[in-house]
Amino acid sequence: MNDLQILTNSSLTTYRTCPRKYQLRYEQGYVPAEEKEALFFGKLFHAGLETWGKTGDISAAILTVNTIINESVEQNHFLRVMAVALLEGYDKRYQHDEFETVEVEKEYRAPLLNPDTGAESRTFILAGVIDGIVRKRSSGRTYIKETKTTSEPIGPASDYWTKLLMDSQVSGYYVGAEASGITVESCIYDVIGKPTIRPYKATPMENRKY
Repeated sequence: MNDLQILTNSSLTTYRTCPRKYQLRYEQGYVPAEEKEALFFGKLFHAGLETWGKTGDISAAILTVNTIINESVEQNHFLRVMAVALLEGYDKRYQHDEFETVEVEKEYRAPLLNPDTGAESRTFILAGVIDGIVRKRSSGRTYIKETKTTSEPIGPASDYWTKLLMDSQVSGYYVGAEASGITVESCIYDVIGKPTIRPYKATPMENRKY
């Protein structure tokens, strides 16, 4: 099994988008020289939230964020402040939530099955990381928790929720949970809206008016 080629949601999505891009990224190992800010922030917030989920300590979560920013090349302190503010709000809202944490950032490996025969692939294996597994205290039922950050509108009538109706990533999580011996009832989307405000850029000295 260790010799099998790993398939993740990211690699599968890349292949569907462009097989050539898949070849460059996952077979030849080419990666972008610079990471997009949105991707970096998503990883930053997830890291803080992972610490919060494991410890329940907002101070530890903030320390995680600060450490990542301080060790990054650009040290974008606007992203640090935004991540900390969202984590503090998240802690206030969910520190006494009806769901208790079972697993955080749960890694999984699962066989890739032939849909016609049920046979396991001898070339590929499915892999990924589930954001969280939670249990409802009142019923004992267990759920996948999929956390996302977005700058899109996320109100009840937003189109954002429509595109989640067919989510290949979460479909893989069900397979991963089952392969890990965890029976889940359903999936809970935990979506955090990012602030849309941005800091103003300083006016050049020669254009300033007093």
